[in-house]
Amino acid sequence: MILLNLSHPLPPAQLRQIEALSGMKIQRVLDLPVHFNAELHGRMGYSPCLRLRPVEGSLPPRFEMVEILNLQEIREIARANR
Repeated sequence: MILLNLSHPLPPAQLRQIEALSGMKIQRVLDLPVHFNAELHGRMGYSPCLRLRPVEGSLPPRFEMVEILNLQEIREIARANR
């Protein structure tokens, strides 16, 4: 898979977590530091989004992958609420 990273650079541990959650091997990472509203991005087309959480007690602060959000589903819910 080609990963479009729209946030901070991802360390190797987070890339491994993404591979584990998705079941796919990351072939390439494109770092594109921008900000998107999840609902707005979901309305424009399908693309998954990753949710992170801080690792408790880590110094310096580190983050781990929690889930892969299905933006298509978020898009469909938002359309139903219009």
